[in-house]
Amino acid sequence: MDSPTPSASAAPDAAAVERALRLARLAATPLEGQRFAAEFERVLASFSELARIDVRGVEPLATPSARCDVLREDVLRPSLEREQLLANAPQPLDGFFGVPKTIGGES
Repeated sequence: MDSPTPSASAAPDAAAVERALRLARLAATPLEGQRFAAEFERVLASFSELARIDVRGVEPLATPSARCDVLREDVLRPSLEREQLLANAPQPLDGFFGVPKTIGGES
């Protein structure tokens, strides 16, 4: 199913700019809105240029490269003792790394 291709000269109208700002949850002054409209127009022109490229017969890719991750074999190895790991910890707590609480208050 082909979607309509916007022409490079199709400038976004004020309603389109307002909708994009609202969808992005951005607040903008009128001057910022004008700058955004100009940037938005350049982005739409770029998409219009990309839409003109013939991609029939090109297989879609999940990644930009055919290379796959090279993984090492999972081998069990000895690790450091708990005392060595916690030796430089600023606030060890019951044999673990103590960290400040970030959710739910101070205590």
